[in-house]
Amino acid sequence: MPDFQHIDSFLAYLTAFHRLPNGLIEGIKRNAKVNEMKKGEVFTRKGAYDKKIGFLSEGIMRIYDVDTQGQQWNKVLLTYQTSLLGNTELNQPAIHYIDAITDCTIVELPISFLEKALEEFQELREVRSKIVSRIYQMKSERESDLLILSTKDRFLKLKDNIGDTIENIPQYHIASFLGITPIQLSRIKSSLGA
Repeated sequence: MPDFQHIDSFLAYLTAFHRLPNGLIEGIKRNAKVNEMKKGEVFTRKGAYDKKIGFLSEGIMRIYDVDTQGQQWNKVLLTYQTSLLGNTELNQPAIHYIDAITDCTIVELPISFLEKALEEFQELREVRSKIVSRIYQMKSERESDLLILSTKDRFLKLKDNIGDTIENIPQYHIASFLGITPIQLSRIKSSLGA
């Protein structure tokens, strides 16, 4: 897909939250850069200060943490058309790691452009507020799911939410997201005839 189509996809994502003025749209088109990331590449490191924000146009990524024994735990599995933020507060260190599970296409905007645009355009502040609200809702729902749903039900919900994309995610990433071992995931899939 040509770069302009990825940028148009990003603009469609933003305008789904709020109509954007032409001046802001043109500024985004001038400043956006399309970047190809290879499987395993890191977009954001915990504790680092982001110089860019991203939009996942194609591919699968994950947000994860690392425990004191070095074990990685997936917090979120990201599929196409979602924002990539190390921290919802600009100029603050990233609170999680984000990396590519598959080869990905990312639309990036410099934080410096975003800061100026947020000052100038009320519409972008509204979009940002709605994105942050969505992130909070997703986080709250995930926490509730971990407390209330069985592992099998969490797997079925994930499968329902991301559809066939689940086939492109390694089993150990799915197991980590569900908070179980790959062996337990295999048993769940067997019991479902998957």
